[in-house]
Amino acid sequence: MTFIGPEMLQALRRCSARQPVRRDATPFDTVLRQLPFSLRRYHLPEQEPGGTPLLLVYSTVNRPDLLDLSPRRSMVRRLLEAGHDVYLVDWGRPLAADTLLDLDDYVDDFLGRVVRWLRHRNGGQPLNAIGVCQGGIFLSCYAALYPEAIGRLVNMAVPLNPPACGHGLGHLAATWQPTTAADGNIPGPALSAAFTALKPTDLLIRRYSNLPEITGNDEALDDFLHLEAWMYDCPDQPAALFNQFVEEIYQRGALLAGELRIAERQVDLSAIQARVLSVIADADHLVPPAVTRGLEHLLPAERYSNHCLPGGHLGLFTGGRQGRAAVARILDWLA
Repeated sequence: MTFIGPEMLQALRRCSARQPVRRDATPFDTVLRQLPFSLRRYHLPEQEPGGTPLLLVYSTVNRPDLLDLSPRRSMVRRLLEAGHDVYLVDWGRPLAADTLLDLDDYVDDFLGRVVRWLRHRNGGQPLNAIGVCQGGIFLSCYAALYPEAIGRLVNMAVPLNPPACGHGLGHLAATWQPTTAADGNIPGPALSAAFTALKPTDLLIRRYSNLPEITGNDEALDDFLHLEAWMYDCPDQPAALFNQFVEEIYQRGALLAGELRIAERQVDLSAIQARVLSVIADADHLVPPAVTRGLEHLLPAERYSNHCLPGGHLGLFTGGRQGRAAVARILDWLA
């Protein structure tokens, strides 16, 4: 006996026939590499690369496909079309040998190398950058340690102050017990399952309910499959980095308190000289608006602004109405 109706069964067959889905819609060149990370430079076939360099720094927990799901749902493409020279840090897939990599490595070493390389190519000028979620933590820390390096910083759904309010991810982080190097890296599939468990009804049932309705629309079906492929593709995490991030940022709130240390230096967010724009979503279940607050109390009003959009976490980045509004605000602010 089957509990799947004929319409859903047909939809699932269509999904199967369209596999494997293409990843990374916009062409790019790898211009810098230091395993496990690399630096991408994007380009459009119909457009010569150029313009003002703009660095995107994404989270280590998921792949950066989310910013470039398809030609019509791509933050990367819209930034390129607006005339920016777009670069993106791909944190790669850490191996067992990377288990001891920590914030020192990711912020001071890896990200530092990228920023210095791009500034050298740009005549030493301060860099414009967009940090997404955890990537915004990395960039904020770097901008505090090296104030002259970042000119404009966009933080998109960045959890600067996780202890600020009760929320699902914060409660989950509070239960985390540190692992040891002997335990190896944190498995990506386990993280994927944990994120899904935060909204099981939406992610395991509701998001599939309209699948039969989009079966005849190849573009809509491909968008669904791209997001599906991204959602369950969580790379393993270096144990040292993950333990440090959860303990310092989520459990202790050390970043906003000025108690976080990277490369033997205190990270003081009030030292940031960049102009900062915080873009958030009012119904974000992973990074609620309250969790993003804090910089407005540390930076002068003329160097900090906040923009809140209706919708959830993923909508900020996936190129729909909410994502288009986010990019339009960012482009206007960068200009």
